[in-house]
Amino acid sequence: METPMGKKTDAYMTDVTKLANSAMLKASEILTFGSQKTTIRNDLETLIDLENKRVLVINPGGGDKVNGVPISAVINADPEIVRIGKLMDAKNAKLLEVVTKENASKKELKATKDKLDAKLKEFSAFVARKKAAWTLKSKASIPVAEKFIKDMTEAIKAI
Repeated sequence: METPMGKKTDAYMTDVTKLANSAMLKASEILTFGSQKTTIRNDLETLIDLENKRVLVINPGGGDKVNGVPISAVINADPEIVRIGKLMDAKNAKLLEVVTKENASKKELKATKDKLDAKLKEFSAFVARKKAAWTLKSKASIPVAEKFIKDMTEAIKAI
């Protein structure tokens, strides 16, 4: 049987639950950004390997010049190197975009966790006042509210 709660207790529990859900969604979003960064970095490593292999094809001896032309000019003029460079630039731009979004989500998560922590403290103080007011008998919702506060406090530590 569910313990009936008062309007204020219900309101606090609803607010805390909404904030906790929002924090979990932000945390999940941050994990997704981490996965995207890993994929992009792996793609960049592959492109770097391709570029290095192409340089070895252009300049197998590793000298400063190829047919009297400085190696940097030969490499910069090679169509395959240019194509790989453009792909790398696009991947780096995407990586920067993902990192920017990830940082924004981290800030939003911190703000949400701060709001959640403040709401839990406010709710805890409310429950303590409520508990103190019921000196002759215990109100059934108090232990439920205390357990909820304890559980949510532990949950935000895990986020």
